[in-house]
Parts: sequence; C-alpha cells; structure tokens
Amino acid sequence: MPVLIAVSFLIVFVLTIFLAFAMGGDGSQQVEKTRKLLESVTAPVRDAADGLLDVRKREVFSTIPWLNQKLTEMDMPRRLQLLLTQANLQWTPSRFLLGSVVLGAFSWYLIYLRTDVAWVSLIAAIAIGLLPLLFVFRKRDSQMNAFERLLPDAIGHMVSALRAGQSMNSALNVVVREVPDPVAREFRICADEQNFGLELRTAMQNMSERVPLPDLQMVVTAILIQRESGGNLAEILEKTAAVVRERFRLQKQIRVHTAQGRLTGWILSGLPALLGFGLYLLAPDRMAVLWTRPIGVTILWSAFISNLIGLYIIRRIVKIRF
Repeated sequence: MPVLIAVSFLIVFVLTIFLAFAMGGDGSQQVEKTRKLLESVTAPVRDAADGLLDVRKREVFSTIPWLNQKLTEMDMPRRLQLLLTQANLQWTPSRFLLGSVVLGAFSWYLIYLRTDVAWVSLIAAIAIGLLPLLFVFRKRDSQMNAFERLLPDAIGHMVSALRAGQSMNSALNVVVREVPDPVAREFRICADEQNFGLELRTAMQNMSERVPLPDLQMVVTAILIQRESGGNLAEILEKTAAVVRERFRLQKQIRVHTAQGRLTGWILSGLPALLGFGLYLLAPDRMAVLWTRPIGVTILWSAFISNLIGLYIIRRIVKIRF
C-alpha cells in the first residue's frame, strides 16, 4: 500500500508539472513572439490592404491559443478573471481551474485509499478542491479592505492637486505617486486608459467595476456629476472624503462589536469536522460506522445540514448593513 501511494503521488506530480509547462509555453517562443511584436510596432506603416495593427486591450484566459479562444467565448472565465484581478493574483483562469481539479482529484484518491468509500471521498475532495477559491476570496477581501482604508487619503491628495490648479488627469497621477497599492494600481490603470483615448466617464466606470466598493462608487458618481453639471470639484470631493471616513469608522466599530459572534460561528461550524477527524485518527473502526451503515449516514447528513443552517443563522445575526 505505501508503494502504491508513492507511485500514485509521483504520477500526479509528473502530470501536474507537464501541464504547467504546457500551459506556460516555451520561453524561446515567448521571446520570439515579443521580438516580432516589437518589430511590427516599430516598422513603418504600410498600405491598409496589408492589414492593420491591432492594439486593442485583450484578456488572456490561457496561454494555450485554442483553449484561450474557447474560453473567450464563455462568460464564466471573464468573471473568474475579474475575481483573480481583484485579488491581485497573476493567475489565468485555466491555471486556477487546473490546480483546483488536480488538488481535488489527488485528495479524492488518497481519501478513497484510506476509507474505501466513494461518496465520502468525493465530498472531501470537493471541499479540498474549493480551498484555492476560498484563498482567492480571502485575498480579494484583503485587497478591498486595503483599498477602502486608503481611499480617503487618495481623495485628499486629489483635492490638494485640484486646488493647486492641476487637471483631473494630473490629480490621478498625484494619487499614483503618493498613495500605495492597491489604490495606486487602480488609479494608474484609470490614468493610462485616459492617456490611450478613453473618456473620463468610461475610465471611472471601469475602475468602479474592478473595485465594487460603495465608497469608490460615491467618489466616481460625484466626479461624473460635476463634469456634467459643473461646480467646485475640490469641495465636492472634500465632503465625499468626510463621508467615506465616517462610514469607514462606523464599519470598523460594527466589526468590533460583532467580532465575538463571528468567531463563535466559525468555531461552532469547524469544531465538529476537526473533532471527527481527530476521533478518526484515534479510532478509525468506530468512526467508520458513520459512513458504512445507513443510520450513520443519516446522522452524518443531518449533522452536516444542521451545521450549515446554524452557520447561516449566525452570519445573518452578525452581518449588519448600513
């Protein structure tokens, strides 16, 4: 049995490395493609009949051409790419899905060798395969919280630049220079889009789609309304910054008061699984009754559903909208 597990692990490891290199592409081919692209850009303009140089921004869902073409026609990879971008992860959707599938399949195989029960192994493999997605959501929440914390400072720099007589594009560049990431990264993209010819409205709306925060949407709305109706933009942004700071302070105060309830929910939902795993390591024959006998399966499903209901109720209690 140990030899079989070792061989299976080696096979999965070799397949994973092969697929990673296949999806990453050959380095020399990438260098050659880059060289040809630079030559095409620096080459003199020819007749329009020879073709036009496409400089439009394109999303890359996979480094494999045919797979990227198929994923481009679907809507799910675009949402996944947006999620990865919001989490500031340099992953493609194809690599993310491949890693999740390999992790889930390998986990299913190891658990099935241990328990010899297919449905238990499948449920555990699905839970383990979703761990990368949970990691991405965690990174996304961290980026959003950092953006929300730094946004009032960014608005303050914009107000100072506007009062000094600078243009809106120059105010965005001031934010890029003075405020750290992730605010600087998003404002840099917004400024670059304007430099490449997009209107301010389109660039601002794109930034609000990348960062779906109510505070940023208030700022974008204030800027766009001022562009159409006129007024003192510096004064409008200053009042908006005050609202954002007050809202952020209230949000942190609410999180402090609900911290005990949120921690209680995670402990109560995770304790049964951890306790069951520990008992299985101590007495596997006794714990195997839960998935080898009908009454045990019923008890296991009832406990799982009750745990989810309890976690949902606790989350509804501690989640306060304002």
